[in-house]
Amino acid sequence: MEKDGTTLVMPDITKGCMLVTIYGSEIALIENFKSIIEYSDSIIKLQGKQKRLVIRGRELSIERYTKGDCKVCGVVEEFSFE
Repeated sequence: MEKDGTTLVMPDITKGCMLVTIYGSEIALIENFKSIIEYSDSIIKLQGKQKRLVIRGRELSIERYTKGDCKVCGVVEEFSFE
């Protein structure tokens, strides 16, 4: 962290990486991804800048999708990176 005059400047710790926020086992918010690679009710694959995020579960759906972020709902059983 740096102090810039009277303002505290936080470093960019994410450097464009995907950000995954998990709420229990039913909701995941994913930010900073490039594209949807695969989408079914049991698997969702999202391509990031460097890695691919794989979400496995049951009754998966993408509830919200905008440029660079999405909301995944369903019974999330596993997250992994490829």
